[in-house]
Amino acid sequence: MIRAVLTAALHQARVDLKPSVLGPSLISLLFPGIVLGILVWVNGPDSKFAHGFGPFLLTGTIGALAALLPLELVSTYYSERVSGTLLRVRTLPHGGLAWSIGRALTHLTTLTITQTGVLVVVLVSFPSLGIGPAQVALTAAVALLASMACAPIGFILGSLVRNVYGMMLSMAVILGLFATSGAFIPLSAMPTWVGVLQALLPFRWASELTRWALLGAAEPAVTASAANVSVSVGAHPLLCVAILAAWAVIGFPVAAQVVRRGFRAETLSTLEKVRSTLRAQSGL
Repeated sequence: MIRAVLTAALHQARVDLKPSVLGPSLISLLFPGIVLGILVWVNGPDSKFAHGFGPFLLTGTIGALAALLPLELVSTYYSERVSGTLLRVRTLPHGGLAWSIGRALTHLTTLTITQTGVLVVVLVSFPSLGIGPAQVALTAAVALLASMACAPIGFILGSLVRNVYGMMLSMAVILGLFATSGAFIPLSAMPTWVGVLQALLPFRWASELTRWALLGAAEPAVTASAANVSVSVGAHPLLCVAILAAWAVIGFPVAAQVVRRGFRAETLSTLEKVRSTLRAQSGL
């Protein structure tokens, strides 16, 4: 059974990835790296940005981008619920499980491409950081852990969203949490309640952990310059790992139950209700 499910999931992921990786959509996956690369280029290699806030921003962004995984899962869930795909999947043996794994693999792969693009910008733009293969490998492991911690959020929200307003609200919340994760603006510059909220979620810790992985062994002058922006650079890496691991270990069993229950609720009547609600909300 497991082999059949994995085979189906891998086939689905391969089919879904072809247009994203081999077509013009690849530009959209690399867009964050392109924008950040232009930002570094505009400021110049000798600017304060290049020797201070730049490394802080880019290294934290790699981890924070894990928030795109639940964002994509919520969007995919809703679009395939409305199209009737989830209902068709439900009729297949272990269809829900294969679909969930396949979608997770698809979005994890596209996310990895985006994160790799940003990492390449870091390596090319900041050679003075002295980032070596060991740090790159550690960053890859951290990024994977961050994705595993964030994925259950997407599965749970995707299973619960039943109308376009719910989807828009969910995506707005995720984007808000992504923006306030500390990757772009230091948490010390935000209201206290934002820091408290982010301490309970994986986004902040993903950002801090990738920053630690890349800046933790950097030259002291560079590290100190970046650390002036946030006291948490490189701090408590074991705490970051523990929180992300807890989200993954606890989140996936909970998400599995929610997804399983959600697929049981996929019927012709619920599909028609979702489509009717969509037409009403669209004014049709």
